[in-house]
Parts: sequence; C-alpha cells; structure tokens
Amino acid sequence: MKNPTKILGLLMVLVIMAITPVMAVERPNLEVSLQSYTPVPAEPGTYVTVTVKVFNDGNGRAANAAIEFVDNYPFSLDNEADRIKSIGALDAQEDYLAEYRVRVDSEAVLGTNYLKVRYANDANGDGWLEKEVALSVN
Repeated sequence: MKNPTKILGLLMVLVIMAITPVMAVERPNLEVSLQSYTPVPAEPGTYVTVTVKVFNDGNGRAANAAIEFVDNYPFSLDNEADRIKSIGALDAQEDYLAEYRVRVDSEAVLGTNYLKVRYANDANGDGWLEKEVALSVN
C-alpha cells in the first residue's frame, strides 16, 4: 500500500464532509401573481375586485414584506389608504392575499390591460420590484 497516512487522511475528510450539514443561506424570495379578479371580464367605467398573491418561495423569512398598488391606466384606486399593504413577516413557503377595489377607466381600451403592483421584502422602500398582471376588459 502506498502511504496509508494519506489514505486515512482522505477518509477522515470524506467522513467529516458527510456528517457536516451543508449551511444554506436562508433568503426570502417573493413572487407575485394574479390570484383572481371579479367580474371577469372587467368593464370600462366600473370597479373590479382584484386579489394578488404574494408568495415567499425562498427558504428564509421575509421580515417586513409589503405590496403597493401602482396606478396604471386604465386602473386606479379611489382610496389612498388601501394603496400599500404592509404584510409584515412572511415565512418561507407562505403566502399573503392582497385585495384591491380597482376603478376601471370609462375610456379603457377593450382587450388585455395590465395592472401594476410593487412589492418588497423590506417595507422601507429598499429593493422594490414591479410586476404587471393581465386583466381582460370588455
């Protein structure tokens, strides 16, 4: 046998690697999607109730998550107090449903229109991302 000390050392390293847990960095990863809207299709000059899902598909807690409705023609909010929803802590693999009562402009173009939201892990405004979701207007 060639140098049993090297072989023994290699086996010890392999055993230590096998029993040492892999330290994964825990990070939140927020994903936003349209859950539903009613009525379908939305109609010009009326209101539509829109539910947007915020899902943390990361492996860590989103400590101070938030979502904000962004006015984007033909969609707007009447009540400014409903614009930002502070979600707070959102654990890994958990979701939050944000509901908005949205005005559809009376001159809205018929067909697919896009509603815009911003979302972040940190409600103080750092790292906000935007997402557009499609709604049908007829």
